[in-house]
Amino acid sequence: TFQGVLAVDYELTAISDFLIEAYEDTDTLVAIFEEAPPNFVVGLSTGSSITRKVLEADPTQPCPSNDPNAECKVVRLPLAELQERDNDLVFHNVFLASEEAGFPEDSFICVKVDERSQADGYYSTISIVYEQPNANLKWRIVVASPIERNAANVIVEGQALFASLCFIGGLGFVACITLFAMFYRRRTERAVIYSDVRFTSTFILGCAVLNLTTFTSLG
Repeated sequence: TFQGVLAVDYELTAISDFLIEAYEDTDTLVAIFEEAPPNFVVGLSTGSSITRKVLEADPTQPCPSNDPNAECKVVRLPLAELQERDNDLVFHNVFLASEEAGFPEDSFICVKVDERSQADGYYSTISIVYEQPNANLKWRIVVASPIERNAANVIVEGQALFASLCFIGGLGFVACITLFAMFYRRRTERAVIYSDVRFTSTFILGCAVLNLTTFTSLG
């Protein structure tokens, strides 16, 4: 029998490179970080650096770029400390809001992004855990996508759903009215009489009106 240790050597940049390639043409943001505090970043779809250089004597201070003799070291960044770029601020807000909500895995949460960011707005986010117990590995994957918020609670012309709602509501109304007309024309036939003409006709007309209520969502 074989006894020993099997290990895999990988660079954290390879994970970020994969996320960047997978999401470069989308508005979706993805972050992977360690589940255990202080939640060090493993990979980002934005390409932001997940490390920084700090003074060895005082890790809270950045390494001075104008002092070549300064003794510095590279440390990993916790997700909560990402605040330099616009998308970093998105991750920062998403992490804090998700942490406060207990990182729900079965529902989305809406997050308001910091007004200091050019990505100011609302994001829908959800997270899942990736775990390999035998390898002592537990990461959390957070996905955030921008969403449109309408204070008027209506869909106006120009929005993506406007044309779809008009088409579906109109088509449903026409289909119901056509079915009612065909049913009413055959109201004297035995099969139609046995089906309770009044009840069925009322039901079909009710469906037609229900389709028309779709247009109440349009502004």
